[in-house]
Order: sequence, then C-alpha cells, then structure tokens
Amino acid sequence: MTGDGLSEAKHDANRIKTWRSLLDRLWASMSDLARSRRGFEEAAEALIHCHVSLDAMKSLGISYQFFVTIKLRCELDLNPQSVSMARLLTDIRNHPGEISREQFVFRYLAQTDNRMLPTGKTASMSPWLPDRDTLSQWSRAAHLRFDELVGDGQFGLTKEHVSADLNRLKDLGAKAKNFANRRVAHNDLFGSGPAPQSGSVEDWVRLLSVDPCIELLQSLFVKYWWLVNGEAPVGFPM
Repeated sequence: MTGDGLSEAKHDANRIKTWRSLLDRLWASMSDLARSRRGFEEAAEALIHCHVSLDAMKSLGISYQFFVTIKLRCELDLNPQSVSMARLLTDIRNHPGEISREQFVFRYLAQTDNRMLPTGKTASMSPWLPDRDTLSQWSRAAHLRFDELVGDGQFGLTKEHVSADLNRLKDLGAKAKNFANRRVAHNDLFGSGPAPQSGSVEDWVRLLSVDPCIELLQSLFVKYWWLVNGEAPVGFPM
C-alpha cells in the first residue's frame, strides 16, 4: 500500500471510531427519550386513577412537553460540536463510502466470532476458529442484514440514502423544534405556530408529531448502530 493509501485507511478508521463514539453517547439521550415517554404514560394513567386535580395533570403534561421537545431539538442540532442524530447522519452522508457491504460483512463476522468464542476465551488468546460451513452461514446472515438496512444488492451506503434519512428526521421534527425554540428555550412574541393553546397533552403530542419523531429517532439509531458496529445494540430500549 502506498503512503497515500495508508493515510486514507487511517482516516477511514478514525472516522468509524468517531461515529462509534457518537453512537455510544447518543445511546443515553435515546434511552432518556424512551424512558420519559413510558414514564409519562404510566404516571398519567396512575394520576387518573387517583383522581388528582386538573392542575396536577396539567403540570405533568407541561413538564413532559418541555423536556421532550428540548430533547428532540437537541437531536436535530447540526452544530459541529453537538452530539446529535442529525450531526451523525450529516457526517455519514458526507462520507458514505466508509460503510460498504464488504466492510459491514467483515465487522459482522468479527463481532459474531467474538460472541461465539468458547466460554472463558478471548479473541487474543483462543486459537479456536469457526469451520467453513459456520463462516458461510454467518456471511449469508451478514449479507441479508445489509440488504435489510441498505437495500437488496446494494454495494454500499450512498449519499442519497443517508440524505433521505436525514430529511425524514428534519421534516418530522420540525414542529417540535419550532415549539422548543419559541415556547421553551425562548419566549417568542409570535408563539409556536401550530402548538395548541389548550387541550389535552395527547392533542399536543399528536399535533407536533412527537411520538412518530421519537420512533424514527430510535429506528435510525438502531439502523446506524448496526451499520457502524456490525452488530445489534443489545439492551437498547425501544
């Protein structure tokens, strides 16, 4: 390999390392969203059964509104210093060649190999190797997974593919981001656009597409965790 080739390979490895670090940090914020959503639903149901006052229900709803819209706004932040899903997708969109089918299969096999080591062994100390049939099965599974994530027969991730994911996130999160900017982070004279002045929290959640946005964030997190790491985010709350 030439000097330029070595330098390029080093940049590729550093970029994958950066994406893995971003995903590790995003795990916490994605988990917070999932827990807050479940927690609000459980708390609201419990309060209803306890026949609490409307003011208590309203207070709970406002707290949830403010928390979740700020969290969604953070995930749409494109600042280079931010830790957000939008920033991760933007960087991957600019360097889609780092995630090819060949590289994904390699990472998938490496992760599977480590998981399948005999009890008490590690990759550095064990001479154990899977047989040819086992490797063939793992390889087929890796190719099928890549087909599901990127598309049947695709050689790798494309700029257009990642752009489509990023645009879906921006479009779906636009109303919640607008609400956070005009009603939570700032007190805007022009209000928050479509956000209801009154009514139930369910009306607000539906109008701002909060639940679909959270679900999209979770699915994108799982998808790109797979593509970057070659394995599932085991234990991630959905």
